[in-house]
Amino acid sequence: MPAQSTSFHNSAATRHTSSAGQRSKQPASSIEMPLFTFLERPPRTRIHTSDRCRRKFSLGLEGKMVQVFEFHDVDHISVPDFFRRFDAIETAKGTPEFIADCARLLARLSSDPHLIRKHIEEHGGLLKAKDTFASPQYFVLGRHFSKFGPIGLRVNYWLPIEGGKFYDRERDMYSYELGHNHDFRFLTVGHFGPGYVTDLCEVDPDAIRGEPGEYVEMRNRRTEQLSPGKVIYFDTFSDVHIQHPPQELSISINLILGVDNWKREQYAFDLRSSRLVGGVDQSPVGRTIACLDFASYFADDATMGLLDEFARDATFSRVRSAARKAITDAQQRAAAIS
Repeated sequence: MPAQSTSFHNSAATRHTSSAGQRSKQPASSIEMPLFTFLERPPRTRIHTSDRCRRKFSLGLEGKMVQVFEFHDVDHISVPDFFRRFDAIETAKGTPEFIADCARLLARLSSDPHLIRKHIEEHGGLLKAKDTFASPQYFVLGRHFSKFGPIGLRVNYWLPIEGGKFYDRERDMYSYELGHNHDFRFLTVGHFGPGYVTDLCEVDPDAIRGEPGEYVEMRNRRTEQLSPGKVIYFDTFSDVHIQHPPQELSISINLILGVDNWKREQYAFDLRSSRLVGGVDQSPVGRTIACLDFASYFADDATMGLLDEFARDATFSRVRSAARKAITDAQQRAAAIS
């Protein structure tokens, strides 16, 4: 979707590692944002459709309702107006009605064909607007501390892949062909171009042990194309998808609703075999492991004590294993010097 900073964090070009050492790419949609309030799991409730919006439902695990929306002929709104209207939402956060309200607002924002040009102009031109680009793959459209907690808007670019010597690099940058879940809740809408095709399914996070190669039951499989006006809501950890390259340049806009970073670990999946591939390096767990490895090179008594705490008390097994390895590495380096 993770001690937090106040900025979004790009992870499109980073990779994930299974405990067996296998490496692959990191989902492009991971972010950092602090102090998110967590949304409750939506109840088993059906909401009515309107003439201007088509909703598709599937009642998933524990009654969770997966929602896909399509909006047409809606009046567009600006970013400031989006945030004002978001604060005016009266439905309870986390409910299907709340998600539907968010989806409509996001579709109205995205319906403005001049949205990106306005963003560049409001930031003083392209050279100054570049500061809002967190990576070559996306830029931050706006952040807001709403009555529901911090939210963020970002614009994502999706390029087709034509092959050649840069194929692997491009595939990694845009996280194509990698099944993954997210450690944050978000909605995404097609803004420009045909949109990427995505295969989606649902998993039960409580049933996942986190072992590479582990079989994971994947339910409610379906395929969607993120065309303009279509909005898809992704819940934390339980919604898994894989993105395929679009035929032409496509742009999507994300509304980031909340982060559940330390409740579970983010994973990559092989949807064809229904197997878990491994943990994601550029996740909170992955970054913690990197810090532990770094600490092993400068381990004084205080640092060794901290590593021992991680090895004993850390929530995730990968972190405990990494801390034990860091302790062993630090001891071996100290012995080699003495």
